[in-house]
Amino acid sequence: MPGLHRDKTDQIRDALANFSANVFPLVGIAGDAERQACAEQLVSSMRRVDYVKDLATKALHPNRADPASEIFDPLMAAALGTRQGNYDEAWWLAFLATHFGKHIEDGWRLTQDFYGAFGTRPAWTWATTSSNVADLNNWLDQQWPGLLSDGVPRRFSNHRKYESKSSSQMKAVLGSYIDFVSAFGGHQNLVQDVHRTVGQHPHAGFDELYKRMRAVKRFGRLGTFDFLTMLGKLGIAPIEPGTAYLADATGPLRGTKLFVHGDPDANADPSELEEILDQLDAHLQVGKQVLEDALCNWQKTPDRFVLFRG
Repeated sequence: MPGLHRDKTDQIRDALANFSANVFPLVGIAGDAERQACAEQLVSSMRRVDYVKDLATKALHPNRADPASEIFDPLMAAALGTRQGNYDEAWWLAFLATHFGKHIEDGWRLTQDFYGAFGTRPAWTWATTSSNVADLNNWLDQQWPGLLSDGVPRRFSNHRKYESKSSSQMKAVLGSYIDFVSAFGGHQNLVQDVHRTVGQHPHAGFDELYKRMRAVKRFGRLGTFDFLTMLGKLGIAPIEPGTAYLADATGPLRGTKLFVHGDPDANADPSELEEILDQLDAHLQVGKQVLEDALCNWQKTPDRFVLFRG
């Protein structure tokens, strides 16, 4: 990591050493190699978060929102929708981007082809889809399977690799999300209801939405965390995670156990680990999403940095 990135890595590495020596002993990064690798993962996670946040103000070509265009990007499309005040579409695009994910080789192809309906009809925008779910379901039953059999690779991302492209599961996932939001009359009404319930603090709003997302099928802890953090990064919703939600996690929980106790299988209370992360974040000021992401990736190769590519 040249230049500023190397300087930031050195700063984070030294801060980790200081925290371990003076606040709480972090057994998993007692070694120089482990501490260096962890610092590099933290900086890498920070860069990924900053990249998405920058989309909110970055100059973007209108074709980024056109599923018929080669440069379509659902996150950029969501950013454009937010700028235009089309929050329903921004949420919907962020949801589709999270559900399908960006595959390391196929990119956004699966999201693009679904959203654009393979060019067989107008795009499946929020307005079109939410107003007539029956049309969506009929299209998924009658055309989706055949359209997928053209030999073009369209794979889910690593975080969604256990999902199915079957018509029945697609209808279940998309239908449950549409029902969830439509019950409030739209995404902005949903946010207003959350604010009435828990107030407007970003952490409280995130947590309330995290709980409510249980209504959406096939969106467990990982899918929900990824989706809600994406809404926050893009400025679509005023939310931010106040915890790493370790109690429901797998990779991040193992990574935190390894980081704190030197053993990914340690008998450790997730709530106590969360308290340690609270203290660490007060020390590093990087945010819970960065800690969650970095520790999950770090625990895969704790003594050397391997760039996460999705």
